[in-house]
Amino acid sequence: HAMRDIMTCEPSYIMMGMSAETFWGGLEGNAEFTQRLRDQIGPDMGLTTGADALDKALKAFGAKRVAALTPYQPVGDEQVRRFLEETGYEVTKVIGLKCDTATSIAHTPPSEVIDLVLNQLNDDSVDAIVQAGTNLSTLNLFPTLEKKLGKPIIPINLATIWHAFRATGVQEQFQGKGWLLERF
Repeated sequence: HAMRDIMTCEPSYIMMGMSAETFWGGLEGNAEFTQRLRDQIGPDMGLTTGADALDKALKAFGAKRVAALTPYQPVGDEQVRRFLEETGYEVTKVIGLKCDTATSIAHTPPSEVIDLVLNQLNDDSVDAIVQAGTNLSTLNLFPTLEKKLGKPIIPINLATIWHAFRATGVQEQFQGKGWLLERF
């Protein structure tokens, strides 16, 4: 019911379905990006960006040390690292898949994502693992990996949906879609 209600109500909230632009320039760049959007939509409409949503999700879990997976080239990876560090997290590692195009991001084999999370991003010192890049769908992979590793693994799409739900008063918890929607 919650999803249907949000989709049929008066437009009063914008959820950005992109992520690279929201990390660009670190914390200040995200604030400038958000302000440019705010200038277009006005002060009364709610707004969620991927970078803000990941930050709020990590804070909900109390994470301090994080690792990140992106579909980006090294220049994009550095923007994700910069945003996370400027937001107060210790970033242990950022792995970029170096996808050539937005379309190629969507064709990333799930086995590659699983291997990177389990064997390169995870270690005992990491509190949480995040994934940037809205075209990289990990929604079906990460709930199982969370259970296996015993720590939050947060895809940007899920964080953005969660943040938009909570900001609009939808408090329902959803089972099977990851700890973020189950616990907060």
